[in-house]
Amino acid sequence: MIVDSLPIVRRALRVLLENQGHEVAGEADNGMDALLLCRERLPELVILELAIPRLGGLDVIRRLKASHAELKILVYSVQDSDLYASRSLQVGADAFVSKLEDLSELGHALTAVIHGRSYFPRTALHAQEIDAGTADEASEIAQLSSRELTVLQLLAQGMSNQRIAEQLSISHKTVSTYKMRLQQKLHVESTIKMVEIARRSGALAWEGASGQEEPGAANPEQMREYGMLRALLDSAPAPMFVRDPEGRLLMCNRPFLDYHAVGLGDVQGRTFRETQWLSPERREQVQQRYEQAVALGEAISVEIATEMHGQPRVLHVWFAPYRDELGQTLGMLGGLQDLTARDVLLAELRNANLLAQAESRSKSQALAGVDRELTPLLRLQASLLNQALSHATPGSGEHAAIVSAAEVLDAMHLVLGRIDRLVRLDAEQPALVPEAQRLGELTRQASAPLQERARDRGGSLLLDLSGVTVDDVWIDSGHYRQLLELLAGHTCAALPGTALELALRTRPLPGGFVVLLLTLRGEGGEDAPLLAEALDTLQPGLEAVQLKGLLKKLGASVTKVEAAGEPAARLGIEIQLLPVRP
Repeated sequence: MIVDSLPIVRRALRVLLENQGHEVAGEADNGMDALLLCRERLPELVILELAIPRLGGLDVIRRLKASHAELKILVYSVQDSDLYASRSLQVGADAFVSKLEDLSELGHALTAVIHGRSYFPRTALHAQEIDAGTADEASEIAQLSSRELTVLQLLAQGMSNQRIAEQLSISHKTVSTYKMRLQQKLHVESTIKMVEIARRSGALAWEGASGQEEPGAANPEQMREYGMLRALLDSAPAPMFVRDPEGRLLMCNRPFLDYHAVGLGDVQGRTFRETQWLSPERREQVQQRYEQAVALGEAISVEIATEMHGQPRVLHVWFAPYRDELGQTLGMLGGLQDLTARDVLLAELRNANLLAQAESRSKSQALAGVDRELTPLLRLQASLLNQALSHATPGSGEHAAIVSAAEVLDAMHLVLGRIDRLVRLDAEQPALVPEAQRLGELTRQASAPLQERARDRGGSLLLDLSGVTVDDVWIDSGHYRQLLELLAGHTCAALPGTALELALRTRPLPGGFVVLLLTLRGEGGEDAPLLAEALDTLQPGLEAVQLKGLLKKLGASVTKVEAAGEPAARLGIEIQLLPVRP
């Protein structure tokens, strides 16, 4: 079970424990709920913060041990280990770890407690050796009972007698009695002097715990908030840090130091203006932006391109304010992620795309050159053949040879026509112009000349529009007509004398779109040959290349369609469309 007043600490501890295979029976954010929850859930081990509301941590330990002697209690606290570790040992705790310590210390303590051993700092184990007769302030603090120490802490936080009484579930008269005892034991006449002694001796949370004050410390509450974030920082794999309102670095994790190749002494207490890895201009910009965010109490999440140690870097940097109980901003929790590798990859992809476009333009220019060179020659050849044909005797061998040559010449004209359309499609790249159309009617109009062409070749082209459930759509009618003409024209030529069926189906998509599925098959079940050719990435023909260009323009693709009762998937074209809203 986890007992801590801050959700962020409870969450970090839960993740740590569950990753190690432990089950968390429950969480509590105050002493009274901890007692009730422990009685209900019967945990084997409790991880406890001493600085919790409604009942002090030392009192919680004492009561838990009185009712559950076999219960293991590990104190993980912001309190000064020199004083509170021994107090925790005296009231029955099995281990004490300061939140100022590395997170690995918590793991060692957890292992020790689970295996039946205690885990305390050496100062706690030798606390009884301190001369009780010495008159210094530290020894006077050491003589206080656990309840007296708890009352002293609450007084230092500015609480009234009534509020202390409510938090500890005692009467306000009892609080007055404790105050009188404290004044007697500490040899002072006022609460102010009593609190000053407690501060100097390190009896208050987060003051004097490391032998020196944290940079920018303003009060015990602020320092307590700083320490609560330590577990989060140490468990984070990416660089993270905590800064005070002026931007001074208060703490950071190991990935932060490793990334910047510095030691803690090099960066602790320094603002952005004093960092060595940013350029002078960037230091000032970051410092000003940070101060602005603190003043507004807002979070920051930006990507910046900068130089660090002379090397170009792209970073995602974020800051989030953390506040005290009154909502006052105490500083910023922040982190960074290096996106340089991502940007290098994006640059490489863009470069590859531009190279591909340049290569495509080069090929188109070459094809256009072929078209310009051959078209006049073919026209000249056609004129010469027509003259020769007018002088040849019909039925003669000479006449037949000229007719055959004219047919070859016509075929070459068709090829050059395809090259010309392909070049224009690549060069012009006309933008899509979606129009509100009735899909069925548009398809009938576009198919009418194609049906006549199929009849001329001894076949037919039937339309199946029964699967069109959404008829009113936005579509570029010009490109759609080109698609049908190219697909059906090629199929009629490839499968002469065949009854073809052009089928349309629509189905809804998430986001309010619909998909149009278009299939073209022969009476024997053959797919349109051009669809299979368009899937050929090695040697597609000119018309297949043109089809690919049209599909790309329409945002469409050739796909395999599974159909019930058919042994193999058929090929079709899928186009994503937006329905016309009434």
